[in-house]
Amino acid sequence: MVIACPTCAGKDSECQDCGGTNRVEIPGCPRHRVKPEHEAAIHAALQMERGILPAGGGWLDQSATFVDAFAVLTNEISHWRQVAAKHATQE
Repeated sequence: MVIACPTCAGKDSECQDCGGTNRVEIPGCPRHRVKPEHEAAIHAALQMERGILPAGGGWLDQSATFVDAFAVLTNEISHWRQVAAKHATQE
């Protein structure tokens, strides 16, 4: 499987992930590379779509780590939804 570079999007010829090609090869199943803490973060971002925050209170009561990760997570979720939709229309 080849994915777009999540580090530089092909804009850095010295990128350690893609070397500026915007192509990162992932051998085997990508789920084997996802750690439990990443799955928890993804779950929290998906819950946000339903208006459920990971910690009680409002947005300002959330951990700085979650707030920082939220934009990255939602971008990735959106990307993979687009990929799934594209594949669904091609079948």
